[in-house]
Amino acid sequence: MVFGGAVFWLGVPDLKTDLKRKLALVTAAVITVMPWSIHFSTVGFEGHLSSAFVLWSAVALMWSVSRKHWQWRLAFVGLSVFLGTLSVYTYFSTRFVWPVIFVVLVAAWWTKTRQWWWLYGIGLFIWMFSLLPMVQADFYAASNQLRLSTESILTLPAAEPTALNELRLQSGNTFVSKAIYNRWTLTALAGGKNVLQHFDPEYLFFQGDQKLRHGVPGYGLLYGLFAPFLVIGVLAIWRRSWRVGGLLIAWWLAALVPASVPLDTPHALRSLNAVFVLAAFAGYGVVVAGQWWWEQSLPRWIRRLGLVMTLVLVALCTIRFTVTRVVVYPQLSATEWQAGYTPLAQYISTHHEQYETVFVNQFDDRFFLYYQPKSGLSWSEIQAIPSEGFARQTLGNVEITLLDFSEAESETMEFMYVVPVEKRETTPENWLEIDTIRDETGKERFVVFTSTREE
Repeated sequence: MVFGGAVFWLGVPDLKTDLKRKLALVTAAVITVMPWSIHFSTVGFEGHLSSAFVLWSAVALMWSVSRKHWQWRLAFVGLSVFLGTLSVYTYFSTRFVWPVIFVVLVAAWWTKTRQWWWLYGIGLFIWMFSLLPMVQADFYAASNQLRLSTESILTLPAAEPTALNELRLQSGNTFVSKAIYNRWTLTALAGGKNVLQHFDPEYLFFQGDQKLRHGVPGYGLLYGLFAPFLVIGVLAIWRRSWRVGGLLIAWWLAALVPASVPLDTPHALRSLNAVFVLAAFAGYGVVVAGQWWWEQSLPRWIRRLGLVMTLVLVALCTIRFTVTRVVVYPQLSATEWQAGYTPLAQYISTHHEQYETVFVNQFDDRFFLYYQPKSGLSWSEIQAIPSEGFARQTLGNVEITLLDFSEAESETMEFMYVVPVEKRETTPENWLEIDTIRDETGKERFVVFTSTREE
């Protein structure tokens, strides 16, 4: 991602070489220190890898614009399409972003691409054709059904026919009211509102995504120090090159489309394809502001001091964020990252043979994924176990279920029962607590009970 951010500017044909080199260096530096990039590259979400593929695809496409030899142009377009395909297979929501970048970039530099329109058209067709294996996959329909079943702007109660009819009647049931109150307009308005939330300064510079998996509390996507530079970059880049400015704005907005469909916005993960855009605008602002400062009629030592102080402030922000990310964040976000699941799976793997049956309270549908590799079963045996909603609830003598205590009381053998610590008091009083499972931070997460029945 860092290297791609630098190489992108070197391929832009509208800018002078000296400016491109400065932009490449500064943009790479911004990506390196911005909390948005650091967090998602650290946790290793597939969305970050996908955004890197998108960036490198745009880099290859940009480099194709100025190639004079058809072999180089063909090679760069082919590389761009290949990386664009990888981006979608890595993170599905990228399918809304990549074609926008491709079409806008080709259109922005139409004077350089129009005689090769057929090549870019074929490239776009190949990209769409390459997605066929995905849409024909066994679980594609089920995955789409899962996405559509969650709350989003596509499932708004106000957009239901009954609610729409009531709104139209309240407005006189005129042609205008029918044009305003329909599913498409209400969905578009809700989507537009969600898009605007991603431009909230509080979100961009100070708080970020409130979901602990998607950011570090107290930090935005960029440090607050970069706020003026981002504004300067957005405004100044249009004066230098409307093509680059238009491409970056279209890129940003396209990245916000999949992020604005859920109701829980702003969404830092789904909008991750815009990470380069923010860095590019902020980097451009830094270069413009730095040049302006250096051209002022001030003593050289004052100009140097201003630049050094800016670098020191950036370094202090980065150090503070790193300390918070390494020391504080793991404690705050432990439950969001399934803390204790691995120790629990290891404990069950070690002790399950001592009991006829091990019952695990179904506290999370994903826990079976942690226990599968430690169950002692071969992968062929695991594949043969029936699943319900893609989750396996029985692995050997371990049952992951919402246990009926009366049913458990009727058992005639000794069994083990695992329950989250917050449900400790819900178990029968005559069950014996034999152990506790702590997570990686040392906090108690699960309690282990057992009960002996008469033979």
